[in-house]
Amino acid sequence: MNWEEVYIYVHQSINSLYHSIPIYLLFTLVVVLLVSSILLLSTRNIEHKGRKLGLIMLTDYCILLFCITIFLRPTQESPSFNFHLFWSYQAFSDGLNAVMAEKILNVAVFIPIGLLIGIAFKKTGWLQVFFMTTMLSVSIELMQFLLKRGFAETDDVLHNVVGSLVGFGLYKTVNYVYERVICLR
Repeated sequence: MNWEEVYIYVHQSINSLYHSIPIYLLFTLVVVLLVSSILLLSTRNIEHKGRKLGLIMLTDYCILLFCITIFLRPTQESPSFNFHLFWSYQAFSDGLNAVMAEKILNVAVFIPIGLLIGIAFKKTGWLQVFFMTTMLSVSIELMQFLLKRGFAETDDVLHNVVGSLVGFGLYKTVNYVYERVICLR
């Protein structure tokens, strides 16, 4: 396995993704986030501001995710899909390094989802995060298939859920350290 090729592919994919997002969409999402945050933080009720801000950021991130993965992609003549579970691992073992880079990106793009779910919903557990992100990922893949935009595959759902669980684990770790170490001082 050539990690340099994987790194180059991931770097090019992120760069391409950044340049494919229309500036007006980014501007709109940033304005919505800023205005919502200012309104939220200017209220007198201090309780739950962090959770509300987390929910606003989660909503913004999901909108951006749907735009990138579905709405900003060109329509194809027929749907592109592969519903064989773990097909990407076979392709990677056959020498297609770009497939592994795509899987790494699929994990990475859902880490903020798990993190923001933890921030937005106080009583959320691992199972709820699993089901929420599975539904989110399946809806993205289903829309890609039905609208003929992108490449729908079951492996993406698997890797997206893994990414969200990693993000939720990060939230749980930071929250534990904050509650046990910092708050006890």
